Formats: sequence, C-alpha cells, structure tokens
Amino acid sequence: MPERWGVAIYLGGALLTPVAYGTFWPAWHEVNIGVFIIDMMVLAGFVMLTLHYDRYWPIWAASLQLPGLIATIMTFLQLNRDVRAYAHAEGFWAWPTLLVIVIGAARYNRTRIKAIGRQP
Repeated sequence: MPERWGVAIYLGGALLTPVAYGTFWPAWHEVNIGVFIIDMMVLAGFVMLTLHYDRYWPIWAASLQLPGLIATIMTFLQLNRDVRAYAHAEGFWAWPTLLVIVIGAARYNRTRIKAIGRQP
C-alpha cells in the first residue's frame, strides 16, 4: 500500500511541476516559488510514509528531495551565484527517487512472497 502512495506522491509532484513553471515565474534562472512549494509537499508526503509504514525506501525517497530544496533555498538567499547548479539540482533528483520507489516495491514484494510462500 505505501508503494502506491509513493507513486501517487511522485506522480503528483511530476505533474504539478510543469504547471508551476508555466504559472509562476517562467524564467529558469530565478527561484520558482511554486516548484519549491510542490517539492516541500512531496518531501512531506514521503516523510509521512516514513512515519506510518515500516519500509526503508520512503526514508531514501525523502532524503533525495533535500538536495533540490537546499539548492532552491541557497539560490533564494543568493548564496548560490551559479544558477546552472539550481537548474540542474531541480530536475536531477527525480530519477533516483523513482528508482528508489521501484527497488523498494520489488524488494518488499519479494520478501513478502518468501514469508508467505505465494503471491497474495
């Protein structure tokens, strides 16, 4: 069940991000508040999964949200002079997050089949 929630959180963030880019500041070299809010909501979703379920992958998924958020905060506070770092940090961490969800779901399914002896 948390795997489905994880995919829903991930897809929600992936589908809302282009909307935020088109609605809020469209320039890639500025901090996009809409994307920052979406990233915070995705982080909160993965943290809630971590707190409510006994899986390890939500911890990893939540931690993979942090580099993008830190880059956003640094750019917003003007501590990061290179806007390319902000642009790359925004999109890069989505792929490892998806990979963590897929691996976590596969490992949990395999462990459950070993424990029960069949696919429920």
